[in-house]
Amino acid sequence: MVALALPSLLLAAGFAVDVGFWYRERARLQLAADAAAMGAARLLGDSAATLSDYQAVAKSEALGATGGQLIGAVNWPATVATSSDETSVTVTLTSQADRYFSRLVPGLAPVLHAVATATAIEDDNACLLALNPSATKALLVTGGGTVNATNCGVFSNSSSASGALYVSGSGKVLGKTVGTSGGVTNSQGTISPTPVSFAAPQSDPYAELGAPPTGTCLTPPACNNSYSFGGQSCIYSPGTYCTTIAVLNNEKATFQPGIYNIQNGNLIFDGGSTISGSGVAFYLGGSHPGYVGWQNNAKVALSAPTSGPYAGIVLYKDRSASGTNSGLNAYGGGNCNGIVPPSGITDQIAGSASGTLNGAVYMPSGNLWVDNAGSIGPPSGGGFSLIASTMTICGSANVTTTATAPSGGSTGAQVVLTQ
Repeated sequence: MVALALPSLLLAAGFAVDVGFWYRERARLQLAADAAAMGAARLLGDSAATLSDYQAVAKSEALGATGGQLIGAVNWPATVATSSDETSVTVTLTSQADRYFSRLVPGLAPVLHAVATATAIEDDNACLLALNPSATKALLVTGGGTVNATNCGVFSNSSSASGALYVSGSGKVLGKTVGTSGGVTNSQGTISPTPVSFAAPQSDPYAELGAPPTGTCLTPPACNNSYSFGGQSCIYSPGTYCTTIAVLNNEKATFQPGIYNIQNGNLIFDGGSTISGSGVAFYLGGSHPGYVGWQNNAKVALSAPTSGPYAGIVLYKDRSASGTNSGLNAYGGGNCNGIVPPSGITDQIAGSASGTLNGAVYMPSGNLWVDNAGSIGPPSGGGFSLIASTMTICGSANVTTTATAPSGGSTGAQVVLTQ
């Protein structure tokens, strides 16, 4: 009886061995598909790339990742499909599994499948970037707030799994690409396109930027920080100011070209004031860097220098700001679906204030709060990028950023697996 049963026992044992090989081949085939999709995604954005180019790269990467071994008899060329917006590519590999002992049984020829999708997102080229590496809701858009970055990227570097990017209460985030190094929470909001989660963080494009030299403290114009209601006109000269620059109460201020080094003071535009300046950059520094407060129908139109170390930067808050001088300023609205600014000083654009900025706002230690119908964006034909530690955009506020702003960094792309 043992002799009679032995062939069946051996066949069953052999079949079990083959099944083990098939599982291993399936895992290796998935590895090959992942590599193929990652490689093919490098062609995204290349208008000259054809289907055969994608297929050739996919095959090369798949065989390179697996050495061509233990993936069965793959059907080449691979099936390759790009998304309609050409931001992702999907590769499907089909393989006839190898057979050893199971060859003795006709018809046992399993076909293995593996599918992988890779997405290319702009690397170091997000025109709206939250730098904080761990904050929950590092980029929060809620209460009717809108981020409009349809020709460039939106990214949060936070690794928080509970919502590095958090959109709720009819908030909108619209970008050419949207991504985060952590998780995404979308509660009754709009995010377009579909965000990429758990991607590599983007680098700080101005990480090497230093502080401007500090000179002799200048005396501000007589109308600085004036509480009169005469609608005075002021002209500011570039240099070091060891006090707050405040344009209030329907005043009109013109800033002459150059660098405005504000030491231990704030930058305040308030009360229906009108502010203009071409070729200007504001720096908030010192031992206790101050905050930015633009609100109550202030109208701001500023453009950055076009040459020198601060070319393309209209506002720079020193990265050393910490403690109460780096939080949000409880100065103004805070009308964000019941969300209130944290305690301490903040940087705020609120109360129907509007900013037309041609250049970059760089606040690596700043927590920017835009609310109460405040708006900020580029002039017609200009460019604007926004980089801050954290950002909250709410209360019908609108932030518009564009890829044409000089924002440093590379213009390449990073590729991440999304399936």
